Amino acid sequence: METWLRLKGDIAGGVTYEWAAGTAYGLPQDADGVALFSIESVTVRRFRRLAEDRYEERTMSCRLYKDADSGAFIDGFINPLTGRRTELRTPCGPGQPVRYSPERVELLVDMPWESSILGRPVSLELLRAGDQVIIRRRAYSAFTATGGKVRRELAIDTFTLPATSLADSGITSLTPSYSWDAVRDWSGLLDMPDIPGHMFWSVIGRKFDRADDLPARFRAALEERQPGALESVLDWEGG
Repeated sequence: METWLRLKGDIAGGVTYEWAAGTAYGLPQDADGVALFSIESVTVRRFRRLAEDRYEERTMSCRLYKDADSGAFIDGFINPLTGRRTELRTPCGPGQPVRYSPERVELLVDMPWESSILGRPVSLELLRAGDQVIIRRRAYSAFTATGGKVRRELAIDTFTLPATSLADSGITSLTPSYSWDAVRDWSGLLDMPDIPGHMFWSVIGRKFDRADDLPARFRAALEERQPGALESVLDWEGG
């Protein structure tokens, strides 16, 4: 459990900034796949220790969308699979509060989301590659949208870091290279309920200790769209 928390944030209570960038692809059942759009995001995260082996997590996330070819930040795009324009909102908002213990991962609010990571201990796969270690986590999830439509997802988080860092218990916040790959049903924002197929997301990222260390171009675009977003204070009472 603490390995997962050290990978994602700082178990000493410091605020971290998880930056990620990648592309969402459309995979129709009877046609070639196509890049739909790219994203660049930040998740501001903080853990607090409740007891010797229990923690709570609070997050705030912001996502910006980009043209998959040019990399320009966009607020909408023409979906090549439908020919229709899709508006891409760029809100920042709090994540769901989570509690961690050796026995289980617990979501602290009721929401129509089920996942293989909830209600059980954190489960990680560790692979050794010379002086590096690769850590993976698989998650099978289902979200019930408004109207009763169930959207399913398989996601794999992968972290790569020096074995010496992982073994050093004095390091409360690890700094691995990171990737997230997922196969999921069509996003609701695409309005494609009758087209057989799936989306594939391929994302890479890393964690920073300071907002000022985030890529400058991303910070400028985020400040333009969501002024003061990175100055938000994570609220332990919320949720």
